[in-house]
Amino acid sequence: MRNLLIVVTLLAFCDFSNANISETFSSYGEKLRPYFKKFLGKKRTERILGVEQSGIRMPKIPEVRKDARSVDLLKKRKRKPNNKKLTKKKKQKYDLAFIREITRVTRQMKSNFKEDRRWLNVMSQGGTREGVYRGIVLEDRYTNLERKSFPINPKVLDFSLQYANHFLAQDIKKSALRRSNFYTLKKVLVERSLEVMDSFPVENDDLYDWYALFSSYLAKKYPRIWRNRLRKNSNAKIHKNWAKNVPEQHIKSEVIIKMHKVFNFQLNR
Repeated sequence: MRNLLIVVTLLAFCDFSNANISETFSSYGEKLRPYFKKFLGKKRTERILGVEQSGIRMPKIPEVRKDARSVDLLKKRKRKPNNKKLTKKKKQKYDLAFIREITRVTRQMKSNFKEDRRWLNVMSQGGTREGVYRGIVLEDRYTNLERKSFPINPKVLDFSLQYANHFLAQDIKKSALRRSNFYTLKKVLVERSLEVMDSFPVENDDLYDWYALFSSYLAKKYPRIWRNRLRKNSNAKIHKNWAKNVPEQHIKSEVIIKMHKVFNFQLNR
């Protein structure tokens, strides 16, 4: 305990401006992190050592294939998550929650009983979450919003450029975005995100790593948005573990919802 306190004192008051010194102390600090947590608690440990790094690296963003949505390709790239099969009652409960949330974040209005039943019926017959989403954004209520004047504000512009560059490997010009409609832009970026996700190989963890870093980034950058305990967690490892244990459609639905929530949050800022 005494030795630990000495190390803590050194780490707290040393000047880490020298790169080699910083790297050395960082290495020792990570080795001692479990002991720090045990005796000092998580918050004090993070004040001294910083937030623990996940070790997850951004995978190479794949080139989107034109046939990414073909039936044959989807059959080939089917993943087998470690999740237990849901009962019919539980699946319906989760599907209904998804329908209500996806309607709210896309159109910024609540769904009604008739819509809930219609989309639940679609999903009970094998419809996917991304299929329901596409159905909603292709309906008149959404396309009417795209026809109206909803210009892009600086906050939305900055986020869109950063996101497209880092997570989609696309260099978009500011001038092109400024001319966009708010509702069209978020729909286009979500669609591109789904295409990128479809293009990741099934043989490795690229999709899970991408999703983990995506979720961690949004949790850190926009902490005020999230109410759900998992969504507000900035630990990329936790998001990766979740993604590996749910159906791929659940991962996609989280990307869709999170993207729309971020856009909506910045609409009037």
